[in-house]
Amino acid sequence: MNTPSITIKTLGRQDTMIAATLVLDSSISARGGTEDVRLSSWLAGTSQWAVAIIAGTIAGVAVLNERDQASVKLIWLETREGFKARGVGSALLFWARATAQTQGKAMFVSSAEEAVGFYAKVIPGSMDNGHEFLVAA
Repeated sequence: MNTPSITIKTLGRQDTMIAATLVLDSSISARGGTEDVRLSSWLAGTSQWAVAIIAGTIAGVAVLNERDQASVKLIWLETREGFKARGVGSALLFWARATAQTQGKAMFVSSAEEAVGFYAKVIPGSMDNGHEFLVAA
């Protein structure tokens, strides 16, 4: 079987409609109080977003948010239905890790219960503190 390649595209300020649509289409809730932390970080300019594209279609999304001067936190990684088990999550996680390392920052990942195994498998050397993983810079 010939698997289509995955392209990672970083979203810029001109991509606000794409970001909003991804959040609205998401099956994952990321509410912090009364607002969605993904959208509030987008509007505040404190996050970096990337999408995985397969054959012209957005297959997944990842969002890194500033945590402090020394670290970032992966606040959202989602593979869309129809694209699971095709390397999309791993490609987005690789983007997030490379972005943090380029900035000289540690990366934290908070995981939902059902995704702990995925992160433990694809982040060698990570430390599990409940469901939060530290990826060294």
